[in-house]
Amino acid sequence: MSTTTKSDYLLLFRGNVWDRGLSPAQLQKVVSDWMAWFERLKEEGKCLGGHPLEEEGKVVSG
Repeated sequence: MSTTTKSDYLLLFRGNVWDRGLSPAQLQKVVSDWMAWFERLKEEGKCLGGHPLEEEGKVVSG
């Protein structure tokens, strides 16, 4: 008997200045590409959804 396991992942996207310096056309392309990627993940059953975290937080490392 063979068993398969499914791995779950949590994707965190940090930062709120990624768009600085982009032209409106570049910004639109980046957002469109990202939304298409995210929708594809949902359609493939690889994404359960997404919600923003709070604006403020701390990074803990060590």
